Amino acid sequence: MTVVRQMLTTAMATIALGTALTVTGGATASATAQACPGSPNHAANGEGYGIVNGTHSLRTGPSVDCSATNNLPSGTKVWLWCYVVNSSQNTWYWVREENQANSGWMYAGNMTIHEYDDNGNGRFEKRHC
Repeated sequence: MTVVRQMLTTAMATIALGTALTVTGGATASATAQACPGSPNHAANGEGYGIVNGTHSLRTGPSVDCSATNNLPSGTKVWLWCYVVNSSQNTWYWVREENQANSGWMYAGNMTIHEYDDNGNGRFEKRHC
């Protein structure tokens, strides 16, 4: 009976450890997915544009911890699609480089933002992602 009890105790501990590892691994993957979500859901172009101040990279998510993709030189015009405020309370925009297919996230502080009434309704409307 003691051998059976030891086997059951070992099996239960293995299951508990496996469950804990799965939960922890899932939480880490989920946190990473939230931090660097890639392209947001957006149905239409936003309003406004930005002019890049200095050389800055587009990123895969709204954080400096996300991978850099394309470097944009100072003076590059980017079209604003939508914005988010990240966990550090910084505003990031999903942008597209003018006359290019390059899109990604850019920190609002890395560009001068210009309000532009793209749809002609008389007001500048920022879209949240």
